[in-house]
Amino acid sequence: MDMTDDKLLEEFFMPARNGVVADNGFTERVMNSLPAATHARDHRAALFSRLWTCLCVAVAAVLFFVIRGWEPIFNVIRVIITTPPTTSSMLMFLVSAAVVGFVLLGEVINHERSVIM
Repeated sequence: MDMTDDKLLEEFFMPARNGVVADNGFTERVMNSLPAATHARDHRAALFSRLWTCLCVAVAAVLFFVIRGWEPIFNVIRVIITTPPTTSSMLMFLVSAAVVGFVLLGEVINHERSVIM
């Protein structure tokens, strides 16, 4: 698109920029008829959801330290580093890297698509 296309689009959509739709007060009547407790209930539910998430993360962190969860992770890393690679392990690594690469590429494409739209 060049500048003339942008100008044409801007001029075309200019009348719709005010954002007011003539509905004879329908929208305002609907908004006024909604119970006020709905907003408070949604806020309370969001607060409980955040508190529950924080509690679960805290319990997971405490359990990770109580059962010394870092030991198996470090043992696997040590085994991976000290074990000489074989053909099958290299093939598995390459296939895994390709799958992860394709997933990441798909995520980037989806993100770019959502930004454009």
